[in-house]
Amino acid sequence: MKQKAFILLAVLAVVAAGCMNREQKPAEQSQNISYNDFQKGNTPMNMDTAIEQKDYAKWGKMALKETRQKYPNSKISDYDYDTRKVSPDGTITDYFDFTITQDTNKRLVKVGVMHTEDDKLIDMKFEEIS
Repeated sequence: MKQKAFILLAVLAVVAAGCMNREQKPAEQSQNISYNDFQKGNTPMNMDTAIEQKDYAKWGKMALKETRQKYPNSKISDYDYDTRKVSPDGTITDYFDFTITQDTNKRLVKVGVMHTEDDKLIDMKFEEIS
């Protein structure tokens, strides 16, 4: 009888511990955002990167608009925020990856959006990766 009570108590402790851990956020969230999530404004928010993600959304929309103009007869199926680099002179470059499909050819296009800290666009560069 003591053994059954001990097993029952152990099972309850494991279940309770699992319920308590449900509320904890993962230490690190992926930066990958699908094109559809981006269009709907559903970007994942991590407390450490919330400000940066809100900031790069503006530049992502601009990069998407320019990519559509540069590849007018193509379908853009994926969007990924890649990274941010800050130069010693204070300029910021946010990099975005787009998957472009034209006819049956798929290619990755990396777009670099260079801007100032006070939201002034400096330059936008496109690089076809594949």
